[in-house]
Amino acid sequence: MSKPNNITFSKAVAKSFMPLAANAKLTIQELGEGVYEVLGKDFTMRVRRGAGHRKDILVTVLPGGRRGQT
Repeated sequence: MSKPNNITFSKAVAKSFMPLAANAKLTIQELGEGVYEVLGKDFTMRVRRGAGHRKDILVTVLPGGRRGQT
């Protein structure tokens, strides 16, 4: 993953998901390069940069606010 792509992805996450998290009074944190997480009381949402041939993102929502479990 090149540095400019990581910066572009981070900016896109900030623009798209930080307002949603703030509106729900939750925080979004970076877990690692290209992976972000919003931890709610009843759910965990992860946003990560796609690893395929196209520029994409993957958003996963887990029930129960289970951090670190998939």
